[in-house]
Amino acid sequence: ASRRAYSVYSRRSLFGRKRGSRGRYVVIVPCIDKSIRYPWQNRKLQSMAPTEAAPPSVCDDSLISNTSSSGSDTSTAQRASTSAAADDAPFFSVFFASAGPPRLLVLALLLSLGIGSVVSIVPEVLSDRFARISHHYDGAPCSTFDRSDIPVECAQGGEDAQRFAADANLMKNVLILLFASIVGSMTDCRGRKGFLAFSFLLSSLAPIVLALMQHFKTLHPTWYYAADCSNGLISGLTLMLTMLSDCLPPRFRAAGYGLFLAFFLSGFALSQVLAITLSHVGVSLASALLLLSGFFFTLCFVPETLQETMMMRAIEKQSLEEGGLLQTIIRPVSELKILNRNNFFRLLAFVSFCSAFIYSSDQTLVVYYMEEHLAVHDETVAYMLGATSLLGVLIQVFLLNRVIALFGEKK
Repeated sequence: ASRRAYSVYSRRSLFGRKRGSRGRYVVIVPCIDKSIRYPWQNRKLQSMAPTEAAPPSVCDDSLISNTSSSGSDTSTAQRASTSAAADDAPFFSVFFASAGPPRLLVLALLLSLGIGSVVSIVPEVLSDRFARISHHYDGAPCSTFDRSDIPVECAQGGEDAQRFAADANLMKNVLILLFASIVGSMTDCRGRKGFLAFSFLLSSLAPIVLALMQHFKTLHPTWYYAADCSNGLISGLTLMLTMLSDCLPPRFRAAGYGLFLAFFLSGFALSQVLAITLSHVGVSLASALLLLSGFFFTLCFVPETLQETMMMRAIEKQSLEEGGLLQTIIRPVSELKILNRNNFFRLLAFVSFCSAFIYSSDQTLVVYYMEEHLAVHDETVAYMLGATSLLGVLIQVFLLNRVIALFGEKK
């Protein structure tokens, strides 16, 4: 029995029936050199004996050079020697020898360039549109006025844009709260690549609508906020960090996250060059093009980082659960109970909540307040965002590890 893998599932329980009810059961299926077919899938799942080593993921293809071109498995001694050599390898050799992490860095740049380039122009464009649609303003663009002589309609349009931005940000965060755990559970069973590509497609909707608003003068700003809220369905940044953890060994994950965030902040700083040099329409089109490039790059070049054995285990775990679709929705939310395990997790969750609360308000309201009440133009905001992003890169790359070494992670 110790050399066999068994699969236990109930056909009725998969569709929401309790295990005590009548029905057809397949209790135990021996899986040595055999394949099983699940009721909801039209493919065979090849199981593996517990004593065998799990096959490497796509991320490890370049690290395991002893595998023949025909796909035959290496011997145990060869795997052991390869594993020992990988343990002694430095971080950068492991990171850039893998197939997935370097391409995730490219995606981080495309994502930050796409979303960062429009941050400074959105308040001016939407405030002017609210002034014209909701308050019947028909004069010069609102951004051409100073704070002392700004028309009343432009001021009211700015207040409307700020209020809608706050409501949209609240809705986006609610969607993230509801769908983050559900999407994470789905990616464990169906792979991460397709969800990541779809997240880039959702991110491109907002700049596309922003460009259309500047062409069609009667298009209401609520379309932009609705497109921006759709980003809360799937978080591309979270998926990329998850894929990075799939590819890196545990001892290199912290350094990998730091390098990834450094690339992301660098792209955010570079994106402000687009906001300064291009027109509002040009920036919107450039942002949409960059995000769509991330969509096609993911489909064509990014490998699937989830190992097939891990996918099988997640599918089998879900098949053993009762409740059907309702349980699939509730289970990821119930797993959040881990935050109530002890005081450490409770304090960590509280600190994360407070940090996200402040960051979200800064991201939404500060830019609107600066442009509407302090008469700061979008070019000045772009310079400020670029400087803060570069400062974040310097801290992430050069100072953070040294400060942690001196004072510890808690302080």
